[in-house]
Amino acid sequence: MPVSPTAVAAESPRAVVRVLYLSDDQADCELVRVGLSRDSSLQLTEVHSKREFDETLSRGKFDVILSDLDIPGFEGGQVFETVRSVCPEVPVIIIAGTSSEGVAVKAWQHGAADHVIRTQGEISRLPQAITSVLEKRMLVIQHQRDEQALREQVEELTRWNEATLGRENRIRELKQEVNDLLAGKGQPPRYGVSDKETES
Repeated sequence: MPVSPTAVAAESPRAVVRVLYLSDDQADCELVRVGLSRDSSLQLTEVHSKREFDETLSRGKFDVILSDLDIPGFEGGQVFETVRSVCPEVPVIIIAGTSSEGVAVKAWQHGAADHVIRTQGEISRLPQAITSVLEKRMLVIQHQRDEQALREQVEELTRWNEATLGRENRIRELKQEVNDLLAGKGQPPRYGVSDKETES
């Protein structure tokens, strides 16, 4: 059973999945609008220029970004550079005009999480594509959290071992000091000081 994008974004306090779509073509916007309307959990915000995109991205918080591959004002991978500088954790899905291999390669090279062809049949799978990239994002986030927890546990264990070793070294030194004092009085040592710190 498919997982709703809302469930994937459950860690967010928002009740919906916020989608930002950058396109300068009204017909494309309508196509995407219809495709996303199949899932009521998806809240769409449309922007149609670089200026609108920059302003909206800096003001709002979005779960996923959709973008045409070629937008006036953006050259090459500038859309991705902008996203990485403002919200690097947010995945980008490219809405491409053709299904050529070159388009797919170009999208992946820029760092797209997925790409969907701009046809009615392909756009119908857009909600599923959003769910998929959000699921992958959550797996990456969970993996990063697990790694961080492991690092913290190792650091804590290292600190504990160092503290324990420090106490053992000090006990050994004190035993040696007692033995030295006793030796100065002509008395036999009280402790047998060794690496195992066993008492005689």
